[in-house]
Amino acid sequence: MQGGQPLNDGDYRLILRGGSVTDAVGNPLPADYTFDFFVLAGDANHDRSVDFNDLVKLAQNYNTTGSKTYAQGDFTGDGKVDFNDLVILAQRYNTSLPAPGATAATAALTSSFAADWATATSFAPPPTTPNPQKKKVKPIRVFSVTPVTRPMPVRRKTPVHRLS
Repeated sequence: MQGGQPLNDGDYRLILRGGSVTDAVGNPLPADYTFDFFVLAGDANHDRSVDFNDLVKLAQNYNTTGSKTYAQGDFTGDGKVDFNDLVILAQRYNTSLPAPGATAATAALTSSFAADWATATSFAPPPTTPNPQKKKVKPIRVFSVTPVTRPMPVRRKTPVHRLS
């Protein structure tokens, strides 16, 4: 966080200068340490894009609380997966960061939610060929239009018991 605010989406490089950081015993860092990382809000699986896979993680944990993680869809860091997290994902849905060193045009090549959904739910059944040996089966009647007569139930008078 930068001044209490989350970092903007993008690639970052952290450099710890040698001698400026010490360990728990007071030993200084002997040389510079460099760490490259990226931030993309809503990217639960950390693959540099916000897509259907991230939506699935959020949906699996939606309306749950108790030490939820970023990978489980808690994009606000409050320990629960709720509407606020869904808003973050929806604002960035179908966006991605280019791989380090790639151009921004590469990252823009994404499909729509509808196309992702169609791909995820498509099922092509195997082709069927008619079987000439198969006999036609006569349907079994489940309902009947013949009235059924039932005897009328006999009502008996129930005796009244009085307490004396």
